[in-house]
Amino acid sequence: MTKKYKYLDEFTNITKGYKVKVKVIKKSRPKQSPGKPARQPLVLRDEKGTTMREIIFESDIPIIQQAIVRDGEYEIVDAIIAPVAEQYRQKENEFQMTFTRRMELIPV
Repeated sequence: MTKKYKYLDEFTNITKGYKVKVKVIKKSRPKQSPGKPARQPLVLRDEKGTTMREIIFESDIPIIQQAIVRDGEYEIVDAIIAPVAEQYRQKENEFQMTFTRRMELIPV
C-alpha cells in the first residue's frame, strides 16, 4: 500500500497509512513520575507550521532517543496517532503522536 503524505493538522485518531515530514523543535529529557511509565516528550512542526506533541514511552526511549536530534528533519511513517487526554489538551480536537519501534523514522 502506498503511503499518502499528510500534514499534522489533517490527523485524526483513525489516521493510518500515512507519512509526514517534520522538524523536531523541542526535545525534552526523559521523565519518570511515581507509578507511571517513563516518557520523553517532543514537539514536532510540519512544513505548514503546524505543531504536534509526541511521546516516546519506556522501553522505546533508548532506541528512538539516539535517532532523534533537536532541529533534525524526519519523515515519519505510521506512528500511533491518538487524542490528547482532556486534562492536557491545549485546544479542541488535539492529537499526539507516539513513537514506537514499529514505525519508520527517516532522516531527510
